[in-house]
Amino acid sequence: MKKILLCLTVLFLSSCIPVEDFGIYWDKGIIDPALLGKWKGEANNGYHMINKGGTYQIDSLDKEDRKEKDYSPIAARTLKVGSYTFLMTFIKEGDEKETVLIRYKKKGDIIQQYSLKSRKMDTFLEKNYSKAKNIKKFKCKGRCWYNPGVRIEKFDNEVYKILSEIPDTKKFWVL
Repeated sequence: MKKILLCLTVLFLSSCIPVEDFGIYWDKGIIDPALLGKWKGEANNGYHMINKGGTYQIDSLDKEDRKEKDYSPIAARTLKVGSYTFLMTFIKEGDEKETVLIRYKKKGDIIQQYSLKSRKMDTFLEKNYSKAKNIKKFKCKGRCWYNPGVRIEKFDNEVYKILSEIPDTKKFWVL
């Protein structure tokens, strides 16, 4: 699990929004047939995305990774939020679990991932949604090597509305 899960985790976490609870939106997630199949990673590794009962199962293509004691595939679903497409993911490593939301676009044979610019998003939330209940400015607990801009406590209708209203500009999103 070392290589692929580490690479996927770094890739996902560097372009993700932490989510504590997907709430009812997990059940609204779908499988995007365009994402199914084998994909090449950035470090000469790869992964395989299959439909496992309405949920993606993302596995390493490296047999040695899959033999690791703490190996666990990544579970995910696609969610449309306004004009955006997100991947809702559960990344589990041992007893640790990361649930994150990742904006993506598929262009040809490449999956493009987008990160929110944290300062722009902070200002956007403070100006437009200062009383929002379940989406907050990200506050690092301990040592953090990335800042996603926001943290979602529970994905609800208000969070859906806020995410759909983030301007689709380079001022907010980094490819």
